[in-house]
Amino acid sequence: MHGEKLLEEITEATGLPPHLITNELQELIQKKGLSFENISLEDIRNILTEYLQRIILEAKQELQSSGFE
Repeated sequence: MHGEKLLEEITEATGLPPHLITNELQELIQKKGLSFENISLEDIRNILTEYLQRIILEAKQELQSSGFE
């Protein structure tokens, strides 16, 4: 599965509001310079891995600056 169909499947699988997920995925895909029409599952995995690592690091830093941890 590739392209927009893949993005639809991922968006639906999250159970979150589609407009939020779609916008976030589109932004991440564009930042990587990839095409929506040809994006693969492996591309999505790589993008989301980087995204989650960044979010976790930001959350950790936020907790540390708030005196937690």
